[in-house]
Parts: sequence; C-alpha cells; structure tokens
Amino acid sequence: MLYYRRLIHTGTYKYGELLRVLLSRAVRSSRLIPHNDLATPKAPLPVGIHYWCKKHNRMCLPIADCITKIHAYSEDTARRIGKFNELRSDKTVTVLRGDSRSIDLSPYLNGRKANGIFTSPPYVGQIDYHDQHIYAYELFGIPRNDVSEIGPKAKGKSASARNDYVAAISQVFSHMRQFLADDARVFIVANDKLGLYPEIAMKAGYIINDIIKRAVTKRTEKGGDPYEESIFCLKKGETC
Repeated sequence: MLYYRRLIHTGTYKYGELLRVLLSRAVRSSRLIPHNDLATPKAPLPVGIHYWCKKHNRMCLPIADCITKIHAYSEDTARRIGKFNELRSDKTVTVLRGDSRSIDLSPYLNGRKANGIFTSPPYVGQIDYHDQHIYAYELFGIPRNDVSEIGPKAKGKSASARNDYVAAISQVFSHMRQFLADDARVFIVANDKLGLYPEIAMKAGYIINDIIKRAVTKRTEKGGDPYEESIFCLKKGETC
C-alpha cells in the first residue's frame, strides 16, 4: 500500500489522481473489518480468524493483504474506462469541491442558468462521512473538515440535531436557487423516515410536485435488508 503510494507521489504517472482513487478503493476493501460493516466500522478483527459474514451469508476471513485488491481494482478500472470511452460524448464535466451552502457556481455556468439538480444529501444522524473515509484522509494527507459536515451520526437524531439538519439542508437549496432556471427541476433522493423534507422544501422556497418511492435492495454492506427511499421532485416556488 505504501509502496504504491510512493510510486504515485513520484509524479511519473500522467493519471496520478486516477491511481489515488484506485488505491483508495483497494485500501477500503482491505481493512480488517467485517465485509458488512464498511460504512460504520467499529473495531478491527483479528488476522486469520473466521467470522460469520452478514453480507455473504457465510464464514469469511478478513483480507490479510492489499496487493490482491490492487490487482483486482486495476483490472476493473481499466475495464470501466474502456467501457466509458465507448460511450463518451463531446460534453464536458466539471467536478467542484466546496461547501454547497456558499459555493459560487456562476463562473462555471457562463451566464446561463442550470436546468436542474439531482442529488442524494446526507441523512440525518446516520453516517459520519469523515470517519467512514478516515483511511483516505490519513493515506493521502487530506485535511479533514468535520465541523462542516451536515447531519453527522455523532450528533444523533435528537430534536436539536434534526433542527440543525433542516436549517443546513434548507440553506443548501436556498443558496442554489439563484443558479437555477425558473423551470428547473430538482430531484432529491432521501430516506426521509423523520419526514423532514416537506419542511426543508418550504423553507428553501420549493414546491414538491411528486414523491417517487424506490426500493433499495443492493447495498455495499448488507444484501438482505432492503428498505425504501423517496425521490422528491421539486420545482422553484412561484412566490419565493
């Protein structure tokens, strides 16, 4: 793992950023934790000790080395890039990193308005994303920004945490209004068990046109516990 990282840091490879993603995938899969607990790992497992795996429904062993996953993900990455190249169009994609409550999209829209948003925000009190990806932060020296995380698990699902979540997500979509065309459509995928999104839409100045239910049957951690998510279909409110 560290040798691969050193190779990337030499600057020899044209696609160093892609190799960082590849290594990050390999490291995520090589941690000494149960396969069904990738999102919220609690403690490492002893090397060489079998455990009952809820994801694979059989006895499994923790992965003892990273090189196997590096090889597997190298082949998978090459396959994906080749497939994507067959579908590639002349359209451009720009990836921005910033706080969605304040980031300025104007320089990237060239005087136009966006046609819509499709997003799946964090769910309140469910995941600490910085902790989930701590291996990548430490491996690549990426600065953490926990204080800006919306709805972290560490804050729980108390009334205070829900109020903070509603305020923060409302601020996100309120801020994005200025970049949207009047007829833009906004699609939000959310497991809204607490019923917060009608209030969020109202506070941010949107109208919910429709709510589409979708079953979630395939998950990274577990395969036998399907649940239902909602896709909220919004448009900008006429009086806001």
